[in-house]
Amino acid sequence: MALDYQTGPTVMLQLGGFQFGIATAAYQELNRSTEWRWPTQERFGQMPAMQFTGPGADSITLPGVVFPEWNGGKGQLDAMRALADSGQPQPLVDGTGASVGRWVIERVEEGQSVFAGQGVPRRQSFTLTLKRAPDETVAGAVAAVAGAAAATAGASIPAGATGALAKVQGLAGSVSSAAKSLSGTLNKVAGQVQAAVAPYAAVAHEALGAVNRSLGVVGELQNVANQTLSMVGVRPIEVTALLGADNLVTRAGAMLSRAESASAILRTSSANLARLSNVPASATRAVQSAQAAADKAVALTRQTAALAATIKG
Repeated sequence: MALDYQTGPTVMLQLGGFQFGIATAAYQELNRSTEWRWPTQERFGQMPAMQFTGPGADSITLPGVVFPEWNGGKGQLDAMRALADSGQPQPLVDGTGASVGRWVIERVEEGQSVFAGQGVPRRQSFTLTLKRAPDETVAGAVAAVAGAAAATAGASIPAGATGALAKVQGLAGSVSSAAKSLSGTLNKVAGQVQAAVAPYAAVAHEALGAVNRSLGVVGELQNVANQTLSMVGVRPIEVTALLGADNLVTRAGAMLSRAESASAILRTSSANLARLSNVPASATRAVQSAQAAADKAVALTRQTAALAATIKG
């Protein structure tokens, strides 16, 4: 379901509570630079080896101009600086309502020309430099949305936004409850596995490591669900719904490979135990119970990402 977030026909971009557009500060260009990390290792007689280690810096530069006597007033650049002074990453939403992630203001440059009396500029040029913040947490997102409410307090709530927020709230509540229950199960089977496979050092190491990895995923899943729940009720509702769904999609997707890895390791551990001689059935059952719990963690993580993506539209 699309959230139908409306920024208005003259809004080009919204950063936190600040809207860029004809009525405020219109940027003339948007220049984005995205990096990916490929460190190299020198090798004798060969080209350097390369390894992909993940995304690097992501930055946006917005050069623009403000005509204080025509629209927006001369406080536009001060508003940008105040937003930067908050020290919090801000949600960035484009003119169509699509989320672009969380960004920080790294630099504001100002140029003044065509002066009126008392040195008041009739033209202010600016260059705003933004840098993307990591998406691992929503720390600061709630405060940013609350700040954005000041700019949109009088706006009507778009059709579907309330329903989307209710779905995000329901999903987050369900995930938090299921993760809490599954965490208890994993803690229980962790003790059983430790006691059962202790005599088999190689299997014990990999099996307990996999159970702990599943516990970490489930604990993080519960944490992100609770973070999302904490956003409920913060206006504007449409931005809250968008951030909540986006948070669940991003975090669950990042955790899925870890959960699948833990499940695969426990499956291998179970097979390794079966190949050993004189292994009590209780030891095999303990690892199989842990594998079943890890499989549930995989299913819960995958379901969370899929449902949140549906809500996000």
